[in-house]
Amino acid sequence: MNQQLSAVLRGIFNEILPQYGFVPRGNQTELAEEILAALSSSDVLLAEAEVGTGKTLAYLIPAVLTRRSSKTESPAPIVIATSSIALQRAIELDCIPKLSEILLGHGVISTPLTCVLRKGKSHFVCERRLGHFYFFADDETKSALKPLLHCGFLDLDAAKNLTPHQKHAVCVAGLCGRGCPRRRECRYLRYLRQARSVGQDFQICNHNYLLADVLRRAKKLPPLIPDYSAVVLDEAHKFADAARQMYGCGLLLADVVDAANTARELTFVPGVATAEMRTLAGKLRSKGELLFRLLGKKVPEITDESGDAERFATAIREKTDRLIRALKKDVDALAELIESKPSTSRCAPKAAELCRTLEQISDGLARFSRHGELVYWLERGAGGELTALRGIPKELGKMLHRDLWSMRVPFVLTSGTLAAAGSFDHLKRKLGLDRVSPQKLHETAKP
Repeated sequence: MNQQLSAVLRGIFNEILPQYGFVPRGNQTELAEEILAALSSSDVLLAEAEVGTGKTLAYLIPAVLTRRSSKTESPAPIVIATSSIALQRAIELDCIPKLSEILLGHGVISTPLTCVLRKGKSHFVCERRLGHFYFFADDETKSALKPLLHCGFLDLDAAKNLTPHQKHAVCVAGLCGRGCPRRRECRYLRYLRQARSVGQDFQICNHNYLLADVLRRAKKLPPLIPDYSAVVLDEAHKFADAARQMYGCGLLLADVVDAANTARELTFVPGVATAEMRTLAGKLRSKGELLFRLLGKKVPEITDESGDAERFATAIREKTDRLIRALKKDVDALAELIESKPSTSRCAPKAAELCRTLEQISDGLARFSRHGELVYWLERGAGGELTALRGIPKELGKMLHRDLWSMRVPFVLTSGTLAAAGSFDHLKRKLGLDRVSPQKLHETAKP
Protein backbone atom coordinates (compact mmCIF):
# COMPACT_ATOMS: atom_id res chain seq x y z
CA MET A 1 0.00 0.00 0.00
CA ASN A 2 1.18 3.54 -0.77
CA GLN A 3 2.41 4.87 2.59
CA GLN A 4 1.97 8.47 1.49
CA LEU A 5 -1.73 7.87 0.68
CA SER A 6 -2.13 6.03 3.97
CA ALA A 7 -0.77 9.05 5.85
CA VAL A 8 -3.14 11.38 3.96
CA LEU A 9 -6.04 9.07 4.76
CA ARG A 10 -5.26 9.07 8.50
CA GLY A 11 -4.96 12.85 8.40
CA ILE A 12 -8.42 13.15 6.84
CA PHE A 13 -10.07 10.96 9.48
CA ASN A 14 -8.15 12.20 12.53
CA GLU A 15 -7.56 15.87 11.76
CA ILE A 16 -9.79 17.20 8.95
CA LEU A 17 -13.15 15.48 9.52
CA PRO A 18 -13.29 16.31 13.27
CA GLN A 19 -13.35 20.01 12.26
CA TYR A 20 -16.76 19.31 10.70
CA GLY A 21 -18.31 17.45 13.62
CA PHE A 22 -17.14 13.93 12.72
CA VAL A 23 -15.90 11.94 15.69
CA PRO A 24 -12.72 9.89 15.05
CA ARG A 25 -13.45 6.14 15.24
CA GLY A 26 -10.57 3.69 15.31
CA ASN A 27 -12.53 0.94 13.56
CA GLN A 28 -13.55 3.30 10.76
CA THR A 29 -9.98 4.40 10.10
CA GLU A 30 -8.70 0.79 10.23
CA LEU A 31 -11.43 -0.27 7.78
CA ALA A 32 -10.54 2.62 5.45
CA GLU A 33 -6.86 1.60 5.50
CA GLU A 34 -7.74 -2.00 4.65
CA ILE A 35 -9.96 -0.79 1.80
CA LEU A 36 -7.16 1.48 0.57
CA ALA A 37 -4.83 -1.54 0.53
CA ALA A 38 -7.36 -3.56 -1.49
CA LEU A 39 -7.97 -0.70 -3.95
CA SER A 40 -4.24 -0.30 -4.45
CA SER A 41 -4.08 -3.87 -5.78
CA SER A 42 -6.39 -6.16 -7.75
CA ASP A 43 -7.58 -7.96 -4.64
CA VAL A 44 -11.03 -8.79 -3.26
CA LEU A 45 -11.89 -7.61 0.26
CA LEU A 46 -14.82 -8.90 2.31
CA ALA A 47 -15.49 -6.23 4.92
CA GLU A 48 -18.20 -6.71 7.52
CA ALA A 49 -18.80 -3.38 9.26
CA GLU A 50 -21.63 -3.23 11.77
CA VAL A 51 -24.00 -0.26 11.99
CA GLY A 52 -22.19 2.75 13.41
CA THR A 53 -18.80 1.95 11.91
CA GLY A 54 -19.20 4.61 9.22
CA LYS A 55 -18.46 2.37 6.26
CA THR A 56 -19.67 4.83 3.58
CA LEU A 57 -16.88 7.32 4.32
CA ALA A 58 -14.56 4.38 5.01
CA TYR A 59 -14.76 3.40 1.33
CA LEU A 60 -15.40 6.80 -0.29
CA ILE A 61 -12.22 8.42 1.06
CA PRO A 62 -9.82 5.64 -0.03
CA ALA A 63 -11.64 5.51 -3.37
CA VAL A 64 -11.11 9.26 -3.88
CA LEU A 65 -7.44 9.05 -2.91
CA THR A 66 -6.84 6.05 -5.17
CA ARG A 67 -8.45 7.62 -8.24
CA ARG A 68 -7.15 11.15 -7.80
CA SER A 69 -3.59 9.93 -7.22
CA SER A 70 -3.59 7.91 -10.46
CA LYS A 71 -0.82 8.81 -12.88
CA THR A 72 -3.14 8.00 -15.81
CA GLU A 73 -4.28 11.03 -17.81
CA SER A 74 -7.95 9.94 -17.76
CA PRO A 75 -8.30 7.42 -14.92
CA ALA A 76 -11.25 5.06 -15.08
CA PRO A 77 -14.16 5.73 -12.69
CA ILE A 78 -14.91 3.70 -9.58
CA VAL A 79 -18.26 1.90 -9.41
CA ILE A 80 -20.32 2.00 -6.23
CA ALA A 81 -23.15 -0.53 -6.38
CA THR A 82 -25.81 -0.76 -3.67
CA SER A 83 -29.09 -2.58 -3.24
CA SER A 84 -31.32 0.36 -2.26
CA ILE A 85 -32.12 3.54 -4.16
CA ALA A 86 -32.18 5.41 -0.83
CA LEU A 87 -28.48 4.69 -0.25
CA GLN A 88 -27.61 5.54 -3.86
CA ARG A 89 -29.31 8.92 -3.54
CA ALA A 90 -27.66 9.59 -0.17
CA ILE A 91 -24.23 8.90 -1.70
CA GLU A 92 -24.97 11.01 -4.80
CA LEU A 93 -26.72 13.98 -3.17
CA ASP A 94 -25.23 14.09 0.33
CA CYS A 95 -22.04 12.12 0.95
CA ILE A 96 -20.05 12.92 -2.20
CA PRO A 97 -20.93 16.67 -2.38
CA LYS A 98 -20.13 17.15 1.31
CA LEU A 99 -16.89 15.18 1.09
CA SER A 100 -15.94 17.10 -2.06
CA GLU A 101 -16.41 20.44 -0.28
CA ILE A 102 -14.32 19.34 2.71
CA LEU A 103 -11.45 17.89 0.67
CA LEU A 104 -11.39 20.91 -1.66
CA GLY A 105 -11.25 23.26 1.32
CA HIS A 106 -8.14 21.51 2.67
CA GLY A 107 -6.35 21.10 -0.65
CA VAL A 108 -6.61 17.30 -0.71
CA ILE A 109 -8.21 17.52 -4.16
CA SER A 110 -7.96 20.36 -6.67
CA THR A 111 -11.31 19.95 -8.49
CA PRO A 112 -14.78 18.93 -7.23
CA LEU A 113 -15.70 15.26 -7.07
CA THR A 114 -18.11 14.11 -9.78
CA CYS A 115 -20.57 11.24 -9.88
CA VAL A 116 -23.49 10.02 -11.92
CA LEU A 117 -26.39 7.79 -10.88
CA ARG A 118 -26.99 5.00 -13.41
CA LYS A 119 -30.41 3.37 -13.81
CA GLY A 120 -32.32 1.42 -16.41
CA LYS A 121 -33.81 3.38 -19.30
CA SER A 122 -37.38 2.83 -18.07
CA HIS A 123 -36.63 5.32 -15.26
CA PHE A 124 -36.21 8.20 -17.73
CA VAL A 125 -38.47 10.41 -19.86
CA CYS A 126 -38.73 9.75 -23.61
CA GLU A 127 -39.36 12.96 -25.60
CA ARG A 128 -41.33 11.24 -28.37
CA ARG A 129 -43.52 9.09 -26.12
CA LEU A 130 -44.17 11.99 -23.73
CA GLY A 131 -45.24 14.26 -26.59
CA HIS A 132 -47.57 11.62 -28.04
CA PHE A 133 -49.11 10.70 -24.67
CA TYR A 134 -49.53 14.35 -23.66
CA PHE A 135 -51.30 15.23 -26.93
CA PHE A 136 -54.06 12.65 -26.37
CA ALA A 137 -54.31 13.04 -22.54
CA ASP A 138 -57.23 14.62 -20.68
CA ASP A 139 -56.79 17.89 -18.75
CA GLU A 140 -56.13 16.20 -15.40
CA THR A 141 -53.42 13.97 -16.89
CA LYS A 142 -51.88 16.92 -18.76
CA SER A 143 -51.63 18.80 -15.46
CA ALA A 144 -49.74 15.87 -13.90
CA LEU A 145 -47.45 15.57 -16.93
CA LYS A 146 -46.59 19.29 -17.21
CA PRO A 147 -43.48 19.16 -14.96
CA LEU A 148 -42.01 16.52 -17.30
CA LEU A 149 -42.11 19.01 -20.19
CA HIS A 150 -39.49 21.15 -18.42
CA CYS A 151 -36.14 20.69 -20.16
CA GLY A 152 -34.31 19.92 -16.89
CA PHE A 153 -36.64 17.10 -15.83
CA LEU A 154 -35.52 13.58 -16.71
CA ASP A 155 -35.77 11.13 -13.79
CA LEU A 156 -39.27 9.62 -13.53
CA ASP A 157 -38.54 8.39 -9.99
CA ALA A 158 -38.71 12.04 -8.91
CA ALA A 159 -42.05 12.63 -10.66
CA LYS A 160 -45.01 13.23 -8.36
CA ASN A 161 -48.72 12.55 -8.93
CA LEU A 162 -48.04 10.13 -11.81
CA THR A 163 -49.54 6.65 -11.87
CA PRO A 164 -47.39 3.61 -12.79
CA HIS A 165 -49.34 3.43 -16.06
CA GLN A 166 -48.50 7.03 -16.91
CA LYS A 167 -44.82 6.55 -16.11
CA HIS A 168 -44.75 3.42 -18.25
CA ALA A 169 -46.39 5.31 -21.12
CA VAL A 170 -43.79 8.11 -21.23
CA CYS A 171 -40.57 6.28 -20.29
CA VAL A 172 -37.74 5.31 -22.63
CA ALA A 173 -38.64 1.89 -24.00
CA GLY A 174 -36.67 -0.47 -26.20
CA LEU A 175 -33.94 0.81 -28.51
CA CYS A 176 -33.68 4.49 -29.43
CA GLY A 177 -33.86 4.54 -33.22
CA ARG A 178 -31.68 6.93 -35.21
CA GLY A 179 -34.80 7.95 -37.12
CA CYS A 180 -36.53 9.38 -34.03
CA PRO A 181 -37.72 12.93 -34.84
CA ARG A 182 -36.91 14.09 -31.27
CA ARG A 183 -33.39 12.67 -31.22
CA ARG A 184 -31.55 16.02 -31.31
CA GLU A 185 -33.39 17.35 -28.26
CA CYS A 186 -33.46 14.04 -26.36
CA ARG A 187 -32.67 14.54 -22.66
CA TYR A 188 -32.01 10.84 -22.18
CA LEU A 189 -29.30 10.71 -24.86
CA ARG A 190 -27.74 13.84 -23.39
CA TYR A 191 -27.71 12.17 -19.97
CA LEU A 192 -26.10 9.03 -21.48
CA ARG A 193 -23.30 11.05 -23.05
CA GLN A 194 -22.57 12.62 -19.67
CA ALA A 195 -22.89 9.30 -17.82
CA ARG A 196 -20.49 7.50 -20.15
CA SER A 197 -17.82 10.15 -19.77
CA VAL A 198 -14.59 8.83 -18.24
CA GLY A 199 -14.36 12.15 -16.39
CA GLN A 200 -16.76 10.96 -13.69
CA ASP A 201 -15.08 9.95 -10.43
CA PHE A 202 -17.93 7.61 -9.46
CA GLN A 203 -20.56 5.60 -11.30
CA ILE A 204 -23.33 4.80 -8.81
CA CYS A 205 -25.81 2.03 -9.60
CA ASN A 206 -27.67 -0.89 -8.09
CA HIS A 207 -26.43 -4.47 -8.02
CA ASN A 208 -28.61 -5.48 -10.97
CA TYR A 209 -27.28 -2.70 -13.19
CA LEU A 210 -23.69 -3.69 -12.44
CA LEU A 211 -24.48 -7.33 -13.24
CA ALA A 212 -26.24 -6.32 -16.46
CA ASP A 213 -23.01 -4.58 -17.46
CA VAL A 214 -20.97 -7.66 -16.50
CA LEU A 215 -23.23 -9.95 -18.56
CA ARG A 216 -22.98 -7.67 -21.61
CA ARG A 217 -19.19 -7.68 -21.34
CA ALA A 218 -19.22 -11.48 -21.06
CA LYS A 219 -21.21 -11.65 -24.33
CA LYS A 220 -18.82 -9.16 -26.03
CA LEU A 221 -21.63 -6.58 -26.26
CA PRO A 222 -21.11 -2.83 -25.69
CA PRO A 223 -20.97 -2.24 -21.91
CA LEU A 224 -23.44 -0.11 -19.98
CA ILE A 225 -20.76 1.46 -17.77
CA PRO A 226 -17.39 2.82 -18.97
CA ASP A 227 -14.38 0.69 -18.05
CA TYR A 228 -13.87 1.03 -14.30
CA SER A 229 -10.82 0.85 -12.07
CA ALA A 230 -12.51 -0.64 -8.97
CA VAL A 231 -15.88 -1.76 -7.63
CA VAL A 232 -17.37 -1.21 -4.18
CA LEU A 233 -20.37 -3.43 -3.43
CA ASP A 234 -22.27 -1.92 -0.51
CA GLU A 235 -25.19 -3.83 1.06
CA ALA A 236 -23.32 -6.86 -0.26
CA HIS A 237 -25.43 -9.28 1.79
CA LYS A 238 -28.10 -8.80 -0.92
CA PHE A 239 -25.78 -9.33 -3.88
CA ALA A 240 -26.46 -13.07 -4.13
CA ASP A 241 -30.18 -12.39 -4.67
CA ALA A 242 -29.37 -9.95 -7.47
CA ALA A 243 -27.03 -12.50 -9.06
CA ARG A 244 -29.73 -15.20 -9.00
CA GLN A 245 -32.15 -12.79 -10.64
CA MET A 246 -29.75 -11.58 -13.34
CA TYR A 247 -28.20 -14.96 -14.16
CA GLY A 248 -31.51 -16.77 -13.80
CA CYS A 249 -34.23 -17.25 -16.39
CA GLY A 250 -37.99 -17.22 -16.44
CA LEU A 251 -40.96 -18.04 -18.61
CA LEU A 252 -44.23 -16.29 -17.77
CA LEU A 253 -47.46 -17.71 -19.14
CA ALA A 254 -48.93 -14.19 -19.24
CA ASP A 255 -46.11 -13.05 -21.55
CA VAL A 256 -46.83 -15.91 -23.97
CA VAL A 257 -50.59 -15.28 -23.93
CA ASP A 258 -50.22 -11.49 -24.29
CA ALA A 259 -47.75 -11.92 -27.16
CA ALA A 260 -50.16 -14.24 -28.97
CA ASN A 261 -53.10 -11.84 -28.47
CA THR A 262 -51.05 -8.83 -29.60
CA ALA A 263 -49.93 -10.69 -32.74
CA ARG A 264 -53.56 -11.36 -33.63
CA GLU A 265 -54.39 -7.65 -33.33
CA LEU A 266 -51.53 -6.26 -35.44
CA THR A 267 -52.52 -4.38 -38.58
CA PHE A 268 -50.37 -4.14 -41.70
CA VAL A 269 -50.48 -2.20 -44.92
CA PRO A 270 -53.28 -3.22 -47.29
CA GLY A 271 -52.70 -6.41 -49.24
CA VAL A 272 -50.42 -8.09 -46.67
CA ALA A 273 -51.58 -11.62 -45.80
CA THR A 274 -51.90 -12.30 -42.07
CA ALA A 275 -53.45 -15.78 -41.98
CA GLU A 276 -50.11 -17.55 -41.30
CA MET A 277 -49.30 -15.10 -38.51
CA ARG A 278 -52.65 -15.59 -36.81
CA THR A 279 -52.22 -19.39 -37.05
CA LEU A 280 -48.79 -19.15 -35.40
CA ALA A 281 -50.20 -16.88 -32.69
CA GLY A 282 -52.89 -19.48 -31.96
CA LYS A 283 -50.27 -22.23 -31.69
CA LEU A 284 -48.21 -20.05 -29.38
CA ARG A 285 -51.04 -19.61 -26.93
CA SER A 286 -52.29 -23.22 -26.97
CA LYS A 287 -48.78 -24.71 -26.59
CA GLY A 288 -47.93 -22.27 -23.80
CA GLU A 289 -51.05 -23.17 -21.86
CA LEU A 290 -50.44 -26.90 -22.45
CA LEU A 291 -46.85 -26.58 -21.22
CA PHE A 292 -47.94 -25.10 -17.90
CA ARG A 293 -50.69 -27.73 -17.50
CA LEU A 294 -48.16 -30.53 -17.99
CA LEU A 295 -45.59 -28.95 -15.68
CA GLY A 296 -48.19 -28.35 -12.99
CA LYS A 297 -49.72 -31.83 -12.93
CA LYS A 298 -48.28 -32.71 -9.53
CA VAL A 299 -48.50 -29.26 -7.96
CA PRO A 300 -50.94 -29.45 -5.02
CA GLU A 301 -54.22 -27.56 -5.07
CA ILE A 302 -54.51 -24.45 -2.91
CA THR A 303 -55.92 -25.37 0.49
CA ASP A 304 -56.28 -21.82 1.87
CA GLU A 305 -56.96 -18.32 0.53
CA SER A 306 -53.51 -16.88 1.09
CA GLY A 307 -52.55 -16.97 -2.60
CA ASP A 308 -49.00 -17.62 -1.50
CA ALA A 309 -46.61 -17.42 -4.48
CA GLU A 310 -44.18 -20.08 -3.27
CA ARG A 311 -41.97 -22.37 -5.32
CA PHE A 312 -43.30 -25.75 -6.42
CA ALA A 313 -41.18 -28.60 -7.66
CA THR A 314 -41.72 -29.73 -11.24
CA ALA A 315 -39.85 -31.85 -13.77
CA ILE A 316 -39.08 -31.21 -17.44
CA ARG A 317 -39.30 -34.69 -18.91
CA GLU A 318 -39.23 -35.92 -22.50
CA LYS A 319 -42.72 -34.70 -23.44
CA THR A 320 -42.36 -31.24 -21.88
CA ASP A 321 -38.86 -30.93 -23.29
CA ARG A 322 -40.21 -31.53 -26.82
CA LEU A 323 -42.98 -29.01 -26.17
CA ILE A 324 -40.49 -26.37 -25.03
CA ARG A 325 -38.45 -26.83 -28.22
CA ALA A 326 -41.56 -26.74 -30.42
CA LEU A 327 -42.79 -23.61 -28.66
CA LYS A 328 -39.43 -21.92 -29.26
CA LYS A 329 -39.65 -22.69 -32.98
CA ASP A 330 -43.11 -21.11 -33.14
CA VAL A 331 -41.94 -18.04 -31.21
CA ASP A 332 -38.96 -17.55 -33.54
CA ALA A 333 -41.09 -18.11 -36.64
CA LEU A 334 -43.68 -15.58 -35.45
CA ALA A 335 -41.01 -12.95 -34.73
CA GLU A 336 -39.44 -13.50 -38.16
CA LEU A 337 -42.83 -13.23 -39.85
CA ILE A 338 -43.73 -9.97 -38.08
CA GLU A 339 -40.37 -8.42 -38.94
CA SER A 340 -40.82 -9.32 -42.60
CA LYS A 341 -44.22 -7.60 -42.96
CA PRO A 342 -44.61 -3.83 -43.52
CA SER A 343 -46.67 -2.43 -40.61
CA THR A 344 -48.76 0.71 -40.70
CA SER A 345 -47.00 3.72 -39.10
CA ARG A 346 -49.41 3.55 -36.17
CA CYS A 347 -48.77 -0.17 -35.64
CA ALA A 348 -44.99 -0.15 -36.14
CA PRO A 349 -44.04 0.66 -32.49
CA LYS A 350 -46.33 -2.11 -31.22
CA ALA A 351 -44.85 -4.59 -33.71
CA ALA A 352 -41.30 -3.65 -32.67
CA GLU A 353 -42.17 -4.02 -28.98
CA LEU A 354 -43.78 -7.42 -29.67
CA CYS A 355 -40.64 -8.63 -31.45
CA ARG A 356 -38.57 -7.68 -28.39
CA THR A 357 -41.00 -9.60 -26.15
CA LEU A 358 -40.83 -12.63 -28.43
CA GLU A 359 -37.02 -12.47 -28.31
CA GLN A 360 -37.13 -12.53 -24.49
CA ILE A 361 -39.54 -15.49 -24.53
CA SER A 362 -37.28 -17.30 -27.00
CA ASP A 363 -34.23 -16.69 -24.79
CA GLY A 364 -36.08 -18.13 -21.78
CA LEU A 365 -37.18 -21.21 -23.74
CA ALA A 366 -33.60 -21.71 -24.97
CA ARG A 367 -32.37 -21.71 -21.37
CA PHE A 368 -35.04 -24.22 -20.28
CA SER A 369 -34.20 -26.48 -23.23
CA ARG A 370 -30.87 -26.92 -21.36
CA HIS A 371 -32.68 -27.63 -18.10
CA GLY A 372 -29.95 -29.99 -16.92
CA GLU A 373 -27.87 -26.87 -16.16
CA LEU A 374 -30.60 -25.34 -14.00
CA VAL A 375 -32.36 -25.58 -10.67
CA TYR A 376 -35.93 -24.73 -11.70
CA TRP A 377 -39.42 -24.48 -10.21
CA LEU A 378 -42.99 -23.28 -10.80
CA GLU A 379 -44.65 -20.29 -9.13
CA ARG A 380 -48.30 -19.47 -8.52
CA GLY A 381 -49.85 -16.05 -8.98
CA ALA A 382 -52.05 -14.25 -6.47
CA GLY A 383 -55.13 -15.88 -8.00
CA GLY A 384 -53.80 -19.40 -7.42
CA GLU A 385 -52.99 -20.25 -11.05
CA LEU A 386 -49.52 -21.35 -12.14
CA THR A 387 -47.98 -18.31 -13.79
CA ALA A 388 -44.20 -18.73 -14.06
CA LEU A 389 -41.44 -21.25 -14.67
CA ARG A 390 -38.18 -19.96 -13.20
CA GLY A 391 -34.63 -21.26 -12.93
CA ILE A 392 -31.12 -20.37 -11.79
CA PRO A 393 -27.82 -21.92 -12.94
CA LYS A 394 -26.46 -24.74 -10.84
CA GLU A 395 -22.97 -23.32 -11.41
CA LEU A 396 -23.79 -19.72 -10.43
CA GLY A 397 -20.68 -19.37 -8.27
CA LYS A 398 -18.46 -20.59 -11.11
CA MET A 399 -20.10 -18.11 -13.51
CA LEU A 400 -19.64 -15.19 -11.10
CA HIS A 401 -15.98 -16.07 -10.69
CA ARG A 402 -15.51 -16.24 -14.47
CA ASP A 403 -17.37 -12.99 -15.24
CA LEU A 404 -16.69 -10.87 -12.16
CA TRP A 405 -13.99 -11.87 -9.70
CA SER A 406 -11.54 -12.75 -12.48
CA MET A 407 -11.59 -9.17 -13.75
CA ARG A 408 -8.31 -7.38 -13.10
CA VAL A 409 -9.89 -4.75 -10.88
CA PRO A 410 -10.20 -4.66 -7.07
CA PHE A 411 -13.53 -5.45 -5.41
CA VAL A 412 -14.69 -4.39 -1.95
CA LEU A 413 -17.78 -6.16 -0.62
CA THR A 414 -19.12 -4.53 2.52
CA SER A 415 -22.21 -4.77 4.70
CA GLY A 416 -23.26 -4.97 8.31
CA THR A 417 -24.04 -8.68 7.91
CA LEU A 418 -21.72 -10.74 5.70
CA ALA A 419 -20.41 -13.44 8.02
CA ALA A 420 -22.38 -16.36 9.48
CA ALA A 421 -21.29 -17.51 12.95
CA GLY A 422 -18.14 -15.45 12.51
CA SER A 423 -17.19 -17.06 9.17
CA PHE A 424 -17.38 -15.80 5.57
CA ASP A 425 -17.34 -19.34 4.16
CA HIS A 426 -21.06 -19.53 3.38
CA LEU A 427 -20.99 -16.21 1.47
CA LYS A 428 -17.86 -17.24 -0.42
CA ARG A 429 -19.49 -20.49 -1.57
CA LYS A 430 -22.67 -18.69 -2.70
CA LEU A 431 -20.80 -16.06 -4.71
CA GLY A 432 -17.97 -18.21 -6.07
CA LEU A 433 -15.41 -16.31 -4.03
CA ASP A 434 -14.07 -19.63 -2.76
CA ARG A 435 -12.50 -19.95 -6.24
CA VAL A 436 -10.44 -16.77 -5.73
CA SER A 437 -6.79 -17.35 -4.82
CA PRO A 438 -6.29 -17.06 -1.03
CA GLN A 439 -3.49 -14.56 -1.73
CA LYS A 440 -6.02 -12.29 -3.50
CA LEU A 441 -8.93 -12.62 -1.07
CA HIS A 442 -8.94 -10.77 2.26
CA GLU A 443 -11.43 -10.63 5.11
CA THR A 444 -12.06 -8.14 7.92
CA ALA A 445 -14.81 -7.54 10.48
CA LYS A 446 -15.37 -4.34 12.45
CA PRO A 447 -17.75 -4.27 15.42
